[in-house]
This record gives sequence, structure tokens and C-alpha cells, in this order.
Amino acid sequence: MREIEAKVLEVNLKKVEADLRALGAKKAFDGTLHAIYFDFPNKSLQKNKIAFRLRSDGKKNILCIKSKPVKGKVKSLDEREVQVKDFKKAQAVIKSLGFVEKLNIKKKRKSFKLGRARIELERIKGIPDFIEIEAPSQQRVVAVAKKLGFSEKSLVPWNTFKLLKYYNKKV
Repeated sequence: MREIEAKVLEVNLKKVEADLRALGAKKAFDGTLHAIYFDFPNKSLQKNKIAFRLRSDGKKNILCIKSKPVKGKVKSLDEREVQVKDFKKAQAVIKSLGFVEKLNIKKKRKSFKLGRARIELERIKGIPDFIEIEAPSQQRVVAVAKKLGFSEKSLVPWNTFKLLKYYNKKV
């Protein structure tokens, strides 16, 4: 599957949520996400622009590989996911294969669906609030951003590592 998304930094989440509700968006999730990113000690995944993540929303645990990024105003990459039953056991299996934790992070998220787009309202301790817009195409990401009052220039195609680095947070 192809993941196509972009972030808008330093937003007022209450205003965005009100705008989403006015547009008829439906809330799909409200909670905490716990994500652990893994790599080999030699950082071979990072060098090959591959992200390997285990994430839990408290109910579902998802193992994910993201690769083959395409540069542009939005982030576009291949994404493969599989649900796992036990977060801690999956983490132990991954480590037993020689992977090390590269980043262990928790964030607050509210997710909304607007047509075929998904808008994530994100809060990570120590950095300004932001949103992430995911849609089937770059054009749709831009269109949703505009509906929410953001210009195409406000979109950044960053992953979590780039976001944290931008705000000088340890990665």
C-alpha cells in the first residue's frame, strides 16, 4: 500500500478540530499511541530509508515497514503492516533478531475521517502541536489542507525523526 501524507506544524488543535467537525468529519480515534522504531546497530535500515516500527494504540498492535520514499511536497512511500497480538512479545522477538530501539515515543492523537482522507491531530510532549493529513493522492492532501485553511506551502513531508530533529529533540 502507498502512504501519502504531509504535516502542518504549529497549529491550534482546538480550531482544527472545530473546522473538521464543521466540514462533517467523523472522529475515528482519541487516545495515546506508543511507537518503537527499530534498526540494526549499523543503521542499515536508516541508510536505506526504511522505517521499521511497532506501534500500539492500547487495543491494536501493528508492526510496520515503510520504504521507497518519493520526494515531493507530501511524503509518499510503501507501507506494509501486520497486526500482532502481544506488544511486549513482538518487541522481544524483534530485539532477538538483532534490532535495537532507535526511538521509543508516546504521543496523543485524535483521528478524523473526512471522505477518503484521514486527519491526525497530534501532540508530542516538548514540541508544538501539529496535524498530519493522509489521503489517496498528493492533490487530495493539498485540497484537505486548503479546506482547513492551510496553504500548500505550509505542508511538510517529514517523518517523525525529521520532526523531532527540527525541534532539537533527541532522536
